[in-house]
Amino acid sequence: MKTNYFTISEDGKRPYNEDSFYTDQESGLFLVCDGVGGSNKGEVASSKACEYFSEYLSATSDFSLTGIEKTLIQCESKFDEYTMQNPDAKGMATTLTLLKLFSGKAVIGHIGDSRVYHVRNGEILFQTNDHSFVNELVASGFLTPEEALTHPKRNQITRAIQGSENNTYIDVNEIDSVETNDYFMLCSDGILEGIDDGFIQNNFLENNSIENLQELILNNCREKSSDNFTAIVIKISQ
Repeated sequence: MKTNYFTISEDGKRPYNEDSFYTDQESGLFLVCDGVGGSNKGEVASSKACEYFSEYLSATSDFSLTGIEKTLIQCESKFDEYTMQNPDAKGMATTLTLLKLFSGKAVIGHIGDSRVYHVRNGEILFQTNDHSFVNELVASGFLTPEEALTHPKRNQITRAIQGSENNTYIDVNEIDSVETNDYFMLCSDGILEGIDDGFIQNNFLENNSIENLQELILNNCREKSSDNFTAIVIKISQ
């Protein structure tokens, strides 16, 4: 499968960037991780998660739920080793999103409130479901989606990679139909301060160039995003 893609990653209005990403266009593996704010060494956690997941997944052909869960367990074990050698990093945590492209299909995994989208000519065909406190309230009917946008605990997540003492779970979805001109976007939640579903529907179009789309997302996020913002946007070219 042939693709074009771009990556953006900036501090937003934060003093430093706790997001990390990994891209391998040849193998079709992409990752975005967002270090959890308020925990120790969020930037280390996100970087290490990208490092470990890319290392393990590049060495396997098993992208089933079981295979990816094994990778998560290995990553958590590596977190344990790192924090044992670096006690100041104890408690570090990160979200994770992954995309693996195959011929005509894709596998998506996520932990936390970073997201993956699959879009076809402005139609959002799939998006991941945030592991967050407010999302659980919305699903239970206690909050409306509009109320969730301004809720004081809107950034509180319910899943993150931390280590084997606080093991977590990963949601894995398979997309069975991937076509030419489809878009995939992996992003940290800072991107979603700058763009929304309406933006995606109006701009993730077959006839829009990937260069123009990159400029539009950058301009919006530089203006509106207070958090770090990172995105990988992939357009299927063949």
